[in-house]
Amino acid sequence: EELSMLLTSGRLGEKNKALVRSAILPYFSAGDIGRATRIAQQLLVSAPEFHTTGVPRRIESVRQAQDYNDLPVQPYKALVVFVMNGGCDSFNLLVPKGQC
Repeated sequence: EELSMLLTSGRLGEKNKALVRSAILPYFSAGDIGRATRIAQQLLVSAPEFHTTGVPRRIESVRQAQDYNDLPVQPYKALVVFVMNGGCDSFNLLVPKGQC
């Protein structure tokens, strides 16, 4: 619950909570709290609730991929820019809890 609040602002859905719990329960029960925490963090950052600012809606039906039947009329170029000046992305910030 604490990781869900910290990493997803409490938006983690019940299905994803159950998935995380089932994955970490064997390690948590065995006393390997560190490993259970790392697994929970990895699962939480891969959840859609981590990557959104709203509440994601789960759609139970499978969406079909659509093909592009027509070629583009004009060629295109893509410009990809990586700005690596540093800074703090506070939405994805992990705050240590304990003595570091």
